[in-house]
Amino acid sequence: MVDKLFTPVTIGDFTVQHRIVMAPLTRCRAHLTTQVPKEFVADYYAQRASCQGFIITEATSVHKDAAPFEGTPGIYSEEQILAWREVTERVHQNGGRIFTQIWHVGRTAHSSLLDGKQPVSSSAVKLFNSVLGKDKEALGRRKSEVPRVLRESEIRVIVNQFVIAAENAIRAGFDGVEVHAANGYLIDQFIRDGVNQRTDNYGGSIEKRCKLPLDIIGRIAEKLGNKRIGIRFSPFGTFNSMSDSDPITLFSYLFQKLNELYPDLAYIHLADFNLDQDQHNLDDNRIEIIRKVWQGRCIMNLDRVTRQKAIEIINENKADLVAIGRDFISNPDLPKRFFDNLPLNEVDTTTFYTFGRKGYTDYPFYEYPKLEDTIECK
Repeated sequence: MVDKLFTPVTIGDFTVQHRIVMAPLTRCRAHLTTQVPKEFVADYYAQRASCQGFIITEATSVHKDAAPFEGTPGIYSEEQILAWREVTERVHQNGGRIFTQIWHVGRTAHSSLLDGKQPVSSSAVKLFNSVLGKDKEALGRRKSEVPRVLRESEIRVIVNQFVIAAENAIRAGFDGVEVHAANGYLIDQFIRDGVNQRTDNYGGSIEKRCKLPLDIIGRIAEKLGNKRIGIRFSPFGTFNSMSDSDPITLFSYLFQKLNELYPDLAYIHLADFNLDQDQHNLDDNRIEIIRKVWQGRCIMNLDRVTRQKAIEIINENKADLVAIGRDFISNPDLPKRFFDNLPLNEVDTTTFYTFGRKGYTDYPFYEYPKLEDTIECK
């Protein structure tokens, strides 16, 4: 009997052949000045689409001022759209489906990478940790800065940037977009009260703190329809100095509003591991509470999920799909290896955020004799 992890599942308007998702992974393979993906980015994603699954790209900036550091891609220029079109065509040729994750990083940026402009956020609350910045053209860790508080008129501009980015993504051939509302980036800085200290239409009550993500989803849905939209949250994550006084009440409200307004969203993506602490936060009780509220598709993203853990998550109905990160970096045929219970390539962490092909497109596929009962990879 085949484990449910390896059975087809519908996401929005399409069906993929298994429930293993390639998680969004920042890899810094875009041109530094233009944020255009380099030509070999298409090779990378095409390799990982070979088992006919679902891919979520690395976080992609909705505007040049939305990026956290050099090397991350954008989706706001014609040159970027053309480069991404090569990616999506190659993924589709291999039978895969692909969303791009769109983001604005807010206070996690640094003025040295924003032409001297102050980073922005919901409130003037700075990160505890350092951020990436430049000093005499050298990229490195810099002290975080107190962000400038966004005016309501500026918030509306940023909402529009997300909408334009989503439309650009469809022009580039993506099957949809994932809105990044997790991990301490701009939307998360509005949702959670550890940062949001506003007293206007975007702060104070839970309802007002949820206005920004609901506005963004609503505006994108007007253009794309609900089924081409996913959204990522990290309700209990502390990465990027994040916290909330009552996350279960907060996200229960937000998920219920999504049920009411956009019940046929492609999915909600729960990403609750702490990159700064190398551990995950989603204990079983809190997973169950969230799952009872959200009635649609759910992707679970925990740190370093093993084959057995992925099978358990799906079999126990804790999620409909499982997103996996670092093992997908080093194993372009990861779903096939999981299906056949094969050993995995070791990942080279020193090449995670470098700019070339090494550690990016050079990991080998598993070589073994043809098996009768396996996932077919192109």
